[in-house]
Amino acid sequence: MAVFRLTVDLECHEDPPSHAYLKTIHQLLDRLDEQRVRATFFVNGTALASESGRQSVKEISIRGHEIGSHGYLHRFLRTFDSSSFADDLKKSREIIATTTGMLPTGYRAPYFSMTPDVLWAPEAIVSAGFDYSSSVLPAYNPQCGLPGAPRTPFVWACGLTEFPVPVIGFGNFRFPLLGGGYFRLTPTFLVSIARRRLLRDGDSWSYLHPYDLSTEIAFHSPQKSSWWMRPLIGFNRKNSLESYLRLLTPTVSTFSDLSTDRSYVSTLPIVSSDSLNS
Repeated sequence: MAVFRLTVDLECHEDPPSHAYLKTIHQLLDRLDEQRVRATFFVNGTALASESGRQSVKEISIRGHEIGSHGYLHRFLRTFDSSSFADDLKKSREIIATTTGMLPTGYRAPYFSMTPDVLWAPEAIVSAGFDYSSSVLPAYNPQCGLPGAPRTPFVWACGLTEFPVPVIGFGNFRFPLLGGGYFRLTPTFLVSIARRRLLRDGDSWSYLHPYDLSTEIAFHSPQKSSWWMRPLIGFNRKNSLESYLRLLTPTVSTFSDLSTDRSYVSTLPIVSSDSLNS
């Protein structure tokens, strides 16, 4: 049976974290316990900048969820060069290890910003000690996208396993309808159709941020986002937690489990950076 997993991009754009931010994380953890779901939390350095933020990440880890890296700085990959990106990866791994006692094995680029101009990044990620990435949006997108990438898991030529964002649509018009702001904007009947279609092709997953679950948390606009995009990002956040939870399948497996399963990884196609940049 195909599994529908949950991933959380844990970033905090408040200093210090608000009561609503911390409360939302605890509510999410309680509901995941009830549904017997083990999720992957990709933690950004902004979520670890305060003692209360670090305590919340410790609790996430203690409750048995996977902790991955969402980078140290919350920036598009294209704003780094190879040296500064290596430094960002190192800082992220170190602060997560200090906080949880475990080194992360997975990495997710802020904004899913693995784009054609940064195809040197997979090798940097695997060189930093990561087993897998979940950084590719395999479709055209005005902000970030890698249209030529496979829409199902694959392995970069450098050996890094990639779990691309699930997208729905036709031709060049494909969108991650079951994650983040897209999910909150998608009508319920389309959500059901999209979920069935994705699971028909195998395992799938959703992503969310704390601000997707509460109107009390200030949402974070992407850098240089369009004037029409900003209000949409904050739309329909009230009571959205239950909508996200209805997508999920009870499961204890995570991306980390899949990326270390040699029998699974051996079935995935190998993709070179050159083939996506041609």
